Amino acid sequence: MGPLPDDLPISHVLPPITRIPMSDAALAQFVATGTRPWGGEAVEMPDAVTAWFWAVLAANTGFGAWLAAVVFGHAQCSGLSCAVATWDRPGFLLVLAAVCVVTITTVSVLSHGLTNIAPVPLSIAVTGAACGVVAVAGIAALLALVVTGLAIAGGVLVAVIDRI
Repeated sequence: MGPLPDDLPISHVLPPITRIPMSDAALAQFVATGTRPWGGEAVEMPDAVTAWFWAVLAANTGFGAWLAAVVFGHAQCSGLSCAVATWDRPGFLLVLAAVCVVTITTVSVLSHGLTNIAPVPLSIAVTGAACGVVAVAGIAALLALVVTGLAIAGGVLVAVIDRI
């Protein structure tokens, strides 16, 4: 069959589909052997990715415990360092840390400790880890400020000692 003319609609070329061209036995065989789980096939995770998930889980477990103590009044949090670490929203960060801990823990139980994981649980774990990274971003910013301040102080100290 040659190329179609531009003005000829496709309905004039192909016959309409009026039935599925397969027997019940062929359909049953296809369903039995030709389908896969909707979540895809589980694959082995690289050790670095698994370690990263566990590190995010550990950081959010500790940070979440401290945030829970702050939110429920068992720990004090005031001043600029607390404002930076909690974004002045400790309750919101507690929810994010809890989402991280619950999702990564649940996925780790279902995926042999985050070592053999399918695409759908992986996307759930990544979402939870993203919540966890956002939750600890204030602490990371505070640590970055402290390290920057120490580097500047060390530079000033070296410059002063050099001039003596």
